[in-house]
Amino acid sequence: MPAQPSANPSVVELGGQLTVSSQGFDGCDAYADPAEYPLVMGTAGRQPPQPLGSVVVQTDGSFSTTITVPAMTTPGEAYLNLFGYRQDECDDSGSCAGYGSTIQIVSAP
Repeated sequence: MPAQPSANPSVVELGGQLTVSSQGFDGCDAYADPAEYPLVMGTAGRQPPQPLGSVVVQTDGSFSTTITVPAMTTPGEAYLNLFGYRQDECDDSGSCAGYGSTIQIVSAP
């Protein structure tokens, strides 16, 4: 898998924007063509995961996208996960680590 993605800023207000990105693989191309993977945001059991659109991942696994945190999201810790990698389909009772980043959502002042 490419480098774990980062979110900047990691603390964002409801309705605010942040950038989710990954450096990709170190020194190799893993894909023949760019791929498009869905990005979702979950809030640790407070709401069902919310689709945030898709991300174009380059042949080396790198990507960068700007997203808007939906204004109706419950404040608190949230995770951003990208789906489409082989590891998404593991069969060991759900203990696989996700490919994503954690953020903190706060109410707007």
